[in-house]
Amino acid sequence: MDEVADVPYEGVIGWLLCRRMLPEDYHVRLKGALLQQAQPQKRMQQQQQQQQQQQLELPQCLCFCAAGMTAHINLALEKPPESPEACRFIKERKECHFGYKEINSLVEILQKEGATEGILAKAFGSAVYRQWRRLQRTFQQQNLHLADISRALARAANVLVPAQQKTLQQKQRMLADSEKKEQQLQQAAAAAEEVYRQLCTKYGIEEAAAADPLLLQKQLQVYVHRKLPVRLQQAQQLLQLQGEQLLSFYHSFAAYATSGALSKEGEAPLLPLLRLVAAEGNMAVAAAAAAAPEIALLQQQLQQQQQQQDAQSAVQIEIQQQGEEGAPQEGAPAADTRDWIVEEGIEDSSSSSSSSSSSIKDTLLGNDTIRRQLLLELMELRGFLYSRVLQSAAATNSSKNKQQQQQQQNWQETTSLPSELQRKKEELLGYQDCVEQLQELLGGAETLQLLQLLHNQAALDSLSNEVAAARAACQKPLSAAKEQQRKQATLKSEVAAATAALEKQRRELQQLQELLQQQMATAICRKVRITGIPRERLP
Repeated sequence: MDEVADVPYEGVIGWLLCRRMLPEDYHVRLKGALLQQAQPQKRMQQQQQQQQQQQLELPQCLCFCAAGMTAHINLALEKPPESPEACRFIKERKECHFGYKEINSLVEILQKEGATEGILAKAFGSAVYRQWRRLQRTFQQQNLHLADISRALARAANVLVPAQQKTLQQKQRMLADSEKKEQQLQQAAAAAEEVYRQLCTKYGIEEAAAADPLLLQKQLQVYVHRKLPVRLQQAQQLLQLQGEQLLSFYHSFAAYATSGALSKEGEAPLLPLLRLVAAEGNMAVAAAAAAAPEIALLQQQLQQQQQQQDAQSAVQIEIQQQGEEGAPQEGAPAADTRDWIVEEGIEDSSSSSSSSSSSIKDTLLGNDTIRRQLLLELMELRGFLYSRVLQSAAATNSSKNKQQQQQQQNWQETTSLPSELQRKKEELLGYQDCVEQLQELLGGAETLQLLQLLHNQAALDSLSNEVAAARAACQKPLSAAKEQQRKQATLKSEVAAATAALEKQRRELQQLQELLQQQMATAICRKVRITGIPRERLP
């Protein structure tokens, strides 16, 4: 079994130097190697005569010690061969290091091309072939080709392949970051779309309506005129269902607390507006003022409504007069009616909205001043019920606040209610829930927003802008995600190109390793194995 010499790829030159198979000035010889041609077999004079007769160009013996191998290779590359395959090979390798491996491959290509030509070409080869063959033989003198291959191998293993691996890793990292960013943008778009859908569901808006501001405001107005009367009707029904019993309890307790006896007949009732709505419902302000003339607030609101109606009537009369003065005379050309049709449609829509708004504002619960007074009465009633819950005997065990327990004990010591004014804790808590629901229906956040949208155009514009912004917030991440997708397509092509370039560099590294093993085995007549190259740098 033949013995195999293991040589580390970074120590090939040192290994050759130790065995005196490579001159110590190899680096100088690689830069300035001798290129000698074969000595002529005849004298110089006979050669000159033969050249003149045969008109052949046989160059003289020249020495290129000063120029070096690099200069001769560059000079040879300036005269490309006629072979298409050889030209293509030189074009691909011209920007890279052109060493012994490339010269050896080029000589093989030219040798194959010359085999298909005539007898002279087979015998002597072309001038270009002879030129590259001389360069190949010069490299092989004193094993300079082994040093050149070794340096090319070390450069490929330590520089070219790691650099290409780093480039590939960078592209892959950029691709992963882009995919992660796209995922985040998709999640942000989904969250923004969910917010937009919730807004559309809350206000009864079609999702495509946000693209048209006029259509969006129209649908918001429809939502207000549909939702607000429902909440006011719920407040009316709740007050009519439990209000009479609650108000009677409050009136009886107030009469007992002030006079020490139950309320006398004929006295003015407390909380008059709540009592009126509980008895008559959400009636018009004019009808309420006629039904309860003793409530001064109703009379004041009725007068304000009449003044506003008189002012609106005066404005309409003035507009009609201006229209009659500006009307065209007889014989004048008729104006185009197309714009009038559009204006009429807009006026009908706005008039229907304004009439609906007026009908809501003309009621007791829709009037801002009366509604605020109702909320004040509800606050008074809620405070009364809170005190009764603390005073009830059932609250003794459930109360956890020491201050409330002390206050309750003081009340029980100083106050003794008659049996008809005593209520169970569950009943009092039910009254409290009723009052809290009324406060929410008449003065809660949703009701206040509906009233603002009804009376204030700025609030309507603000909500329209909010919905439009929510829709835009859905589109922006999607556009950015599409941009990331386009970027990923470019990065994927770059990753594929970098992967192909890395595989090419690895194959060339393996070819250099095999070529160096083959040439060293030929030089030392023994099998050689180049070791030490990291496995991840090979194919």
